[in-house]
Amino acid sequence: MLSPIADLTGGNIVRVDPTKLSEDFSNCLNDVLVATKVRFEVRIDKYFEFSNVLVGQLSKDNSCLCREVGNATRDTMITFEYRIKTKEILKKMNLADLQEIKFCHIQTSIFY
Repeated sequence: MLSPIADLTGGNIVRVDPTKLSEDFSNCLNDVLVATKVRFEVRIDKYFEFSNVLVGQLSKDNSCLCREVGNATRDTMITFEYRIKTKEILKKMNLADLQEIKFCHIQTSIFY
């Protein structure tokens, strides 16, 4: 449940063992920053759509996902999900049958 909040605020989630809270907290503070003000954009092909995104993270045409990450360490990991659009949507867009598709494009840009 915390993941959407962390994504929205540019925060990170770290699972800690309650019996080792001070040790785990200390380790978090020792992580060396490799970049600040990190933002990434992912563009997907017209056959796909992003899933599980928060309001305001998509471009007007829904083809670009933008996330503000904030600070990044060596262990920072960023993920996103996408899926093939439904047959009904593809038909409305006059797109080719999925069986005919030989390749697709996904582009990621990272800014810091």
